[in-house]
Amino acid sequence: MFFGLLAIRNVAILVLRISGREDTEQLKAELSQLEVDGSPITCAAKYYPSADLMLRSLVPELRVCDSVNQYLPDGSFRELYNTAASVHKLLEAGCNLMQTFPQLSADAQTRELNQLFAQVYDIDTARTVATKMLYQLLPAHVSDVGTEAAPVIAAVYSCSSVFEVQSLLLEHLSRLSRQDNGECGGNDYIQKVLTYVNDHLSDPNLSLKGIAQNVLFMNVNYVSKQFLRKTGEKFSSYVSSLRMERAKTILQNTPHTKITDVAEAVGLGGNPQYFSQVFKKHTGYTPSQFAGKES
Repeated sequence: MFFGLLAIRNVAILVLRISGREDTEQLKAELSQLEVDGSPITCAAKYYPSADLMLRSLVPELRVCDSVNQYLPDGSFRELYNTAASVHKLLEAGCNLMQTFPQLSADAQTRELNQLFAQVYDIDTARTVATKMLYQLLPAHVSDVGTEAAPVIAAVYSCSSVFEVQSLLLEHLSRLSRQDNGECGGNDYIQKVLTYVNDHLSDPNLSLKGIAQNVLFMNVNYVSKQFLRKTGEKFSSYVSSLRMERAKTILQNTPHTKITDVAEAVGLGGNPQYFSQVFKKHTGYTPSQFAGKES
């Protein structure tokens, strides 16, 4: 008897032309007596009145399999599809898209995601691809990927359709892209750094790491690179120069202020000697010489 045979790992599906349900049960009983390498096999049989109904039932079940092969009468087989390979290709395409995604226009971002997700047919694959893409882009923008990603990933896995996953992914990727282009909630986050530094210059613990983690909730390395790109200075150099300019202003307006008080006012009160060294390097004068020159 000729029959079609699909093999999925350790599962074989026989597709037979039979007359009805009674023949189905008889076939199941006979197959249950077979063994493979000395081990009994488990059988299940279903009767479908038409090939259309059979395919409608089988195709969704087959999608959960890693791969499906069709064995031909001559003993050879051909691979009908390989889900694992397909997912790998989708993940690779998603990662490649993340390399250019922040630079794309909003319309182009939507178009590229539409093209990618047009190849995704099941919710599990959609979740896997979305999670991978988010984890690729998130480290550049947040200080603690695990903490920041948790609610986003939870939202992805709460989606009930591929379209929902795609829409949620587009929303978050677009937000991260706006940060890449200098926006943070509608404001320039580098400007937020500059404002914060100006307002907290007397804080001896002032640091870019602290600002990134506690004010911007972004990755410090990413902020550092963007700060250098936008200001032309490293954060430490910028803060040092600003402190010295603030110290000059204080000494110009109140030349009799104690040097220790000036140092404290610019966040270097814990080490007045260091303050004097930096001040001289910046101005060519010690604080006392500068104060005497201004008085």
